[in-house]
Amino acid sequence: MSYVYLLILLSALIPRLVFILYSPTAGGDWSIYSTVAENILSGCGVSLSEPNSDSCVPHFGGNQGPGFPAFVSLSWFIGNHENIYIRLFQLFFYIAGLLYLVRAIKIYTLSSKVALWAGIVVALSPLEVAWPRYLQTETLVLSGTLWVFSELLLSLHQDKIRIVPVSIALVFTTFIRLDAVLLIAPIITTLFIIHKPVDVMKKGLLMAVIFSLPWSAWLARNYAVGMDSIFPSQMALPQNAKAPDGYLKWCKTWTTLEYQRPGSQWPITRFVYDKIVIDNNIYATNEEKIKVKKLIEDLKKYTGKPFPRDIDNEFLIIANERINNNLVDYYLIKPIHRIWSLWTNIYGSYGWPTELPGYVSHQERLEVSRGNILQKVSFALKYPIVASGKIIVNLWKIALYLLFIMVLFKVVNTHKKTILYPIVLLVVNFIVARSLFSGYANFVETRYTIAVIPIMEILVIMFYLRMEYIKPVQELNNKENIS
Repeated sequence: MSYVYLLILLSALIPRLVFILYSPTAGGDWSIYSTVAENILSGCGVSLSEPNSDSCVPHFGGNQGPGFPAFVSLSWFIGNHENIYIRLFQLFFYIAGLLYLVRAIKIYTLSSKVALWAGIVVALSPLEVAWPRYLQTETLVLSGTLWVFSELLLSLHQDKIRIVPVSIALVFTTFIRLDAVLLIAPIITTLFIIHKPVDVMKKGLLMAVIFSLPWSAWLARNYAVGMDSIFPSQMALPQNAKAPDGYLKWCKTWTTLEYQRPGSQWPITRFVYDKIVIDNNIYATNEEKIKVKKLIEDLKKYTGKPFPRDIDNEFLIIANERINNNLVDYYLIKPIHRIWSLWTNIYGSYGWPTELPGYVSHQERLEVSRGNILQKVSFALKYPIVASGKIIVNLWKIALYLLFIMVLFKVVNTHKKTILYPIVLLVVNFIVARSLFSGYANFVETRYTIAVIPIMEILVIMFYLRMEYIKPVQELNNKENIS
């Protein structure tokens, strides 16, 4: 089995090192993470105040929980403040998570062949290979997700939920990024697969207690330092400014595409209101368009300062009016559109250095994504290298989707009594949780699907490599327990 781990390690390590060494980048949220990390190192703690200034106002954790800024500060401390160490430590955690999952697959399937190919496919997957070049949460979230699913596979193998390991893995991942709480869906599914309802309640409660202890401690810290709210806000802003809830609610009344968000919301996070770009096609009425354009013009006067409360209130009025005029659109149609957009966007780069040049406007990107095939081809010919990179990763995604759907159909219809059926339930429930959350919370970027992708890939490999000798679950009941 050692050769399996070595092959997978090299498969994961080499391409990611190439991206790290030859195409490093920070990412849009890095200014927030680095600010908090600098404050941790300086002794200020988790804060968005200007580093090394007289101000030190406590914050929930930056864009997410405090985990990633703490990881960055520790990497800097070890590596003399060099960002390369952040990327290398991210890579270390990812490879550790992948190898641990490979071990769990081997134990669960009783097949070194399945473990080897599942590991290699995930290690070389174009949808995952480029993320360590970023100074963002994606790589660690992938690591944590692989860890959680490893524990769930081992729990299914033992026919007993691994309460402490699963809880610790979930704590780690949610401290890195808050939406990792969606992993509760496959965890609960595993509980119901293995245990009777009464035991599900007992064990689930114990896991909830273990999970809540570190988070309760963090919320208690927020209360003790006098924060206005002990919970995270919708948006992390410089100077600990309050998020413009009215404006964000208005954006939520019309946003359905990934490329609508950067122009409308990224400038808010940097107080650069003069760079706001609103999609021309989103207005419900001409009256709304006139009101919004005037508000945006007024907002530009406050560039460099927190979002004015009076303008935010005006946006809240417009948002509520739009919602009240069409409740079905806001609570049903728009979330469905977002879910569809989340999974069917074929223009994402998935971390590869194939993003469009900065001079391509937000509106131009939107028009191309909504245009006909001739417009798309013309645009691709204009940027052939960018288009080629996007085609490679998205062809892989489309192939994965098709194979995954075929696996679902075959397992549900013909293999319900095999060891693959529980994995199908875990993956499907994770996808449903991710979809519903993204649809209603307005998180439509393709990067939010990243944590689901390797689990889908593994299920496909497990099915197609074990089709000829899938063993019923009852034949595996006598497997040796794991210490």
